[in-house]
Amino acid sequence: MPQLLLRARLFFRRHFAALLAGVLILAGVLLRVDWMSRTGLWCDEAESAINALTILDRGLPLNEYLGIPIYENTLTEPWDGHPEYEFRDSSYSPQGLAVYHGWLPLYAIAASQALFGLRADHPVDPLVVQHGADKIGLRTTAPRVPSIIFTALCMLIIYLLGRDLGGTTAGLAALTLMAFNAKTVDFGYQARYYSLTLLLTAFAAWCLLRMVRLGRWRDFLLLGLAEALLFHTHQLSAVIFAAAALVTIPVVIQRREWFLKSL
Repeated sequence: MPQLLLRARLFFRRHFAALLAGVLILAGVLLRVDWMSRTGLWCDEAESAINALTILDRGLPLNEYLGIPIYENTLTEPWDGHPEYEFRDSSYSPQGLAVYHGWLPLYAIAASQALFGLRADHPVDPLVVQHGADKIGLRTTAPRVPSIIFTALCMLIIYLLGRDLGGTTAGLAALTLMAFNAKTVDFGYQARYYSLTLLLTAFAAWCLLRMVRLGRWRDFLLLGLAEALLFHTHQLSAVIFAAAALVTIPVVIQRREWFLKSL
């Protein structure tokens, strides 16, 4: 028994930081799950959820659902030739495709809705209520589940990034801030692109650090993958990250085959 206790103590001491990080991540996830169940979808979340339903119906995030346009808040372009609406929502292209952010979050929401058994609705005549109050909880939770998963992964990456930059204490401090800060909690459960953007930005930063320090082929390739995924999540964030990453050029050009790797 004393030997078993000694082994347990050594294991706990050796893996204390990892165990504490796991507890913080779990606490952060539970906090977001709690908030997810307290509030309904607000207008932007509802739009993303409806876009995801158009993916389930027709394979693409479209500007029309139940036979009418999806309107949010950017009615800036005349809709010439339309028999009813004077303006169209410029969050969508003239071909009717969503362009207000990348499609990766919308497909993630669509996948979650499909796993929860949700399907797109279609116009009926006469008009009837197709979903009662008993379905509100499910139709609120299903679009938000991907954000919970993405924020859990983001907290893990933030811990690894902080640890690699400043040691275990810095990693745990960064993770604590990410787990419990009011703004990151708010971003961490909504059915939008927020949590995936944070995840991929943190992942790209971690990949950039590894590319600068190690400079291997796989480090360059992993950074390229991270930046591509970020672009298909939120284009502006991808451009800003790419511009910020230019400060590493003096270090990168000292690596062997740096030009081919960068390509």
